[in-house]
Amino acid sequence: MSGIEKFIKTKEDFKKSYEGLKNESRLITFDGVDGAGKTEILKRVIEKLKERFKNEGKNPDDIVYLKCTSLRDTNSQKNISETINKCRDENNFWDKNKIDYILNLWSAKLNRSYGDHILPLTRKGKTVILDRSEIDIFRAGIEWGNKELVDKIKEYMENGTLTHGITAANRIFVSSETNDAYKNLTERSKSLSKNDPRSLDEMKSRVKNEEEAEKLIVEIQKEKPNVIKVENKRIENEKERNVQFEKIAEKIISNLKL
Repeated sequence: MSGIEKFIKTKEDFKKSYEGLKNESRLITFDGVDGAGKTEILKRVIEKLKERFKNEGKNPDDIVYLKCTSLRDTNSQKNISETINKCRDENNFWDKNKIDYILNLWSAKLNRSYGDHILPLTRKGKTVILDRSEIDIFRAGIEWGNKELVDKIKEYMENGTLTHGITAANRIFVSSETNDAYKNLTERSKSLSKNDPRSLDEMKSRVKNEEEAEKLIVEIQKEKPNVIKVENKRIENEKERNVQFEKIAEKIISNLKL
C-alpha cells in the first residue's frame, strides 16, 4: 500500500468496501471562500434551526456543530493535526515540496472526523452541521495543480472510503463578489494565515478554484444533494449588514430538506 491508503485507514481496515456514497439527510455542510461571510451566516442558521426544532417539539441539542479541522479529541486526530502543522517552510507557508503529503494528511483528518464523530452522531439521530467539508481538500488540490492526487481522492470519495459511505444531503455554498470577499478578508489582517490570498488576483483564483471544487463534489454524489446557493453582498453599515445576514439565514432554513 502507498499514498493516501496509508493515511486514510490501516491496511486491514482499508479492505472494507462501501456501496458508494449515500446521502445523509442529517448532514449539512457549509462551504465558501474566506471573506464571503460564511461564519456569520452559519451562526444565524444554527440559532434559527435550534429555534425551529424547539417549536416543533424536538430537542435543539440534537443539532451539533463541527469544524473538522479543529477536532483533536482522539489520539489519531491529534497526531495528524500535529503532523500537518509541521508541514510548513521557514516562512510558515505550506511547504510546496510536501503537497502530496499535506493533501493525504488532510484526507486522513477528514476520514477520522467522519468515522469518530459525524457518522456516529447521525446514527444517533443528531443533525450535524459542518463548517467546511471535503470541498476544501479538492479546492487545495486544484489550486496546487495536483490533478493526479485530486483524482485519487475523488475515487475514494466516490466509493465511500473517504467519508465512511455517507455524504451531505444538504450543501450550502456561500459566495460573494471577488472584490467584496477580498475587502472583507483584508479587514481581518490580524487573523489572516500565511496561505490566505494576499492580492485581488490571488482572491480571484481562490474563488475560481472554490467554484470548481463545489461543482466537482456535486458531480461525485450519485444522489444529487440539495444545493442551496446564497450570495452575501458587502454592506458597510453594520445594522444593515446584520439584517442581510438574517435574511440569508432565513432563506437557507426555508430551503433545507431534513
